[in-house]
Amino acid sequence: MQPGERARRPGWYPDPAGQPVERWWTGIQWSGGCRPYRVPRPARRAGGRGNSAASPIPWIAGAFALVLVLFAGFAAVNGGSLCGSDIGAYTACQGFLDEEIGAPSTASYPALAQATITRTGANEWQVHAYLTTETATGFEIQHDWTCVATYVEEDRWRGNAALLE
Repeated sequence: MQPGERARRPGWYPDPAGQPVERWWTGIQWSGGCRPYRVPRPARRAGGRGNSAASPIPWIAGAFALVLVLFAGFAAVNGGSLCGSDIGAYTACQGFLDEEIGAPSTASYPALAQATITRTGANEWQVHAYLTTETATGFEIQHDWTCVATYVEEDRWRGNAALLE
């Protein structure tokens, strides 16, 4: 959870980095899993179809859906899924590093903009960043790390991460 974020239940939420996807919140941190943003359907009025001709909601939802379709087309031409992105690679690498080192609960990662993320192939990224941990006496220590992540499909990533000496 980033500073300033309030606790929330696990579930799908708009991507915190502003990508047009929803990202899975585990209840503790953002996962590498994401899916295309789902446009909420307007609630139907009881007892009928409602007055959709007078409501701008269908037009707004249609325009938003068109933008998502265009963006998805752009993403497909430029390397695949919306989830196969810099933010997806960065989030997946955080998970790989947490698994590799058993990151303590005091561990925190920098914002996406502070990481160096390089796309090295069609579905492969190399990520360099740091991890900040706090000692028992309250001192913060920064650890540099690196990761190679490959987007497989269906919100699945594979890769490995390691602390740098």
